Order: sequence, then structure tokens, then C-alpha cells
Amino acid sequence: MQLPMQITPAEIRQKNFERKMRGYYIEEVDAFLHALAQSWEQVTTQYKVTKVELEQCKKEIKRLEDLESALLRTIKDAEYTANHIVTQAKQEAELIVQKAHIDAEKLLHEAQKKVQVMEVRSKAEIEYTKTRLEKEVAEMQRVTCDTLQYKANLFQQLQQLAEDILLKCGQAKNVKQSMDV
Repeated sequence: MQLPMQITPAEIRQKNFERKMRGYYIEEVDAFLHALAQSWEQVTTQYKVTKVELEQCKKEIKRLEDLESALLRTIKDAEYTANHIVTQAKQEAELIVQKAHIDAEKLLHEAQKKVQVMEVRSKAEIEYTKTRLEKEVAEMQRVTCDTLQYKANLFQQLQQLAEDILLKCGQAKNVKQSMDV
């Protein structure tokens, strides 16, 4: 912004008017010019101060606009980075979940195999133990049967022996009685 006229306060103070007859009072004109020069000087000074302030304000506005642009770029970059990080984290989470599923299925398959192997071994051990126990039971039954047979034979032999002894005792008694008679 510029002042409408380029007159300085010094020019106002130094201005001289021609003198004519029936003119203005010189002291009034000089006093008016002096007051006008002072007012003009204040206006010019205020204009210069305002111009400097305006320039400072323009610089501050430019600085703030640059700062705003930088902040907007930073915010956009941060949003992009955040979105990128979230997307990447989701992908990584999906991969982790997929890997966990694969590992879980692998572990389940391995566990099922181990269970099958254990079942086969257990059945074989059960079959072996059952066969061994059946043989032992059969052997015990045979031994029991042999023992019972031996006991029966022994009892029969004892009974026969007792009868023989009784018979011999009876004969001996008869022989003694016949000798006593």
C-alpha cells in the first residue's frame, strides 16, 4: 500500500507561497502548514510502522502456511505409515494363524499316529499277556489236576495200606487167639 501523494513533511514545512495582495494571513498558513506537516509526519511514520508490521505478518503467515503444509504432509505420511503398518500386521497375523493351524494339524496328525502305534502295541501286549496268562492258567489247572490225581492216588494208597494193616492186624489177632486157645 502506498500513500496517495509523495509529499514529505519537510516539503510541507519548506513550502512557500507567493504573496499577493489580499491573500491569506501568512502566520495562519504557516501554522496550518506546520500542523499539517506534523500530522503528515505521524501518518508517514505510522504508515512505515504498519508496512513493517504487515511485512512481518506476511512472513509469519508464510511461515505458518509452510508449517501447516509440513504438518499436513507429516499427518498424511503418518496415516499412510499407520495404514501400512496395520495392513502389514494383519497380513503377519494371518500368516501366524495359518502357520498355527498347519502346526496344529501336524501335531494332531503326529498324535494320532502315536495313538495308533500305542494302540497296536497295547493290543499286542494285551494279546501276549492274555496268551501267557492262559498258558499259566492251563498249567495251573494241569498242576492242580495232577495234584488232585496224586492226592486221590495217595488217599487210595493210604486207604489200601490202612485196610492191609487192618487185615494183618485181624490175622495177627486171629493167630494170637488161635495160639491162646
